[in-house]
Amino acid sequence: MPILRRKWQAALEPGESLPRYENVLLGSLGRLADHLVLLRCDNGAFAVSRTGRYVQNWFGDARWDIPLDALRPDCATALTGAASSAIANNHPYLATAHCVQAGMVRTYDVLALPTLSRWAGTLVGVYVNERATEYNLIDAIFCKTDDGVISLSTVRDPAGRPFDFQVVHHNQAAARLLGVEEGSLLWQRLGNSDHLLCSEEVMERLGAAVANEFGDQFELEYGDQSLRLRLSVFGDIVSVVISDVTSFKRRDASFRLLFDSNPMPMWALDAETMNFVRVNDAAVQHYGYARETFLRMKVQEI
Repeated sequence: MPILRRKWQAALEPGESLPRYENVLLGSLGRLADHLVLLRCDNGAFAVSRTGRYVQNWFGDARWDIPLDALRPDCATALTGAASSAIANNHPYLATAHCVQAGMVRTYDVLALPTLSRWAGTLVGVYVNERATEYNLIDAIFCKTDDGVISLSTVRDPAGRPFDFQVVHHNQAAARLLGVEEGSLLWQRLGNSDHLLCSEEVMERLGAAVANEFGDQFELEYGDQSLRLRLSVFGDIVSVVISDVTSFKRRDASFRLLFDSNPMPMWALDAETMNFVRVNDAAVQHYGYARETFLRMKVQEI
């Protein structure tokens, strides 16, 4: 990329806003030419004039003289953004493209070089090259999410009934939320461990979920945390997603206290039916209705 930047700058004549295409993108580019796509700008829309072999592999398409939006959306979007910015700035523009195929993410440098052509008006040469090693998108989300994710394998007794569960996969957040060392979870049976998932209530819910092949969701207090657990069942595999809802619960408790103890009459309504769903003590005292009566009424009735 530095070579192309220097070549663009050297070709820029005094008093000109853009260099000539033939002075930048024609001539001895060597292997760089394989990484170039030439875009023609017609009334704000881009078309592909020619492509190098590397770019053709990136596109999965070797055609020339086609609209840019006929290509894969991830490639077309990255090229359109870089080329538009280069034209707007009258200067080379470096962008980043993230392309996802079969769950694998590849990151590319995209350098757009705006030029003028005596035959075709504005032409933008775009250099494309992979920047970093590809990575798995699902694995990246799994590892980085704040929610704990644990996969459990069902252990059955001789009669085929589930009686225990073994940890077969988990992320860092799961160990953090359960308050255990990361290395102490994997391959451990819940029956031989000592953390939230080993509690009698959780074990019963896991067993019921597997036996009935349905998901479940519930909340538990664990130390000073409020945790929400969501169970999903795939045969004998149970996925457990653990979310920390402590701050939400505290905000909710604070709001309830403000609502219930407010000296001004307050209520909450169902937006569709206009029925009262909650009233505070001040509203009960002010309007003279019992709370149970209030909750059977609509707002139009007071």
